[in-house]
Amino acid sequence: MTKKDFVTFARMIRTQRQRIIHTNNTIENSTVNADKELHAQLDSIVESLADIFGRDNAQFHRGKFIQACEVDTES
Repeated sequence: MTKKDFVTFARMIRTQRQRIIHTNNTIENSTVNADKELHAQLDSIVESLADIFGRDNAQFHRGKFIQACEVDTES
């Protein structure tokens, strides 16, 4: 990994973090939908990382990574 990689990760995390904070502040937190939406946004972070890793390394196994992150691929 290089400095460029870390900058890319930081940018992606910053973007996702702002989306999660915005969602948390704008939806009623006691609802099931709020929890579902926040999980979906966290899963999006994992998907974004998998995209980056896949572009960087042809040997990267996306499915194993996503499974290791416990992303619910059925939602």
